[in-house]
Amino acid sequence: MTSSRTSSNQVNENAGKPEDYSILPAWGEKEISELKLNHCLINLSHKVNDLQEIIYRLNKTIQNPPFEKRVRVKEAG
Repeated sequence: MTSSRTSSNQVNENAGKPEDYSILPAWGEKEISELKLNHCLINLSHKVNDLQEIIYRLNKTIQNPPFEKRVRVKEAG
C-alpha cells in the first residue's frame, strides 16, 4: 500500500509538467500508451470546450452587436 500511495503522490506532483513515466516502472507499454491517450483526450476535450465558448460568444455578438455598430448600420441603411 505504501508504494502505491507514494507512486500516486509522485504522479500528482507531476501534474501539468511534461510527461515523465519513468516513475511507473511496473507499468507495461500498453498501460503507458493508454495513459498518454487519456491525457491527449482530456486536452482535446478542453480545446473543444474553448472553441465552443468562442463560437457561442461570436454568435451572441453577431445577434446582438455592440451599440456603436447598430447605430452605424441604421445610418448606412
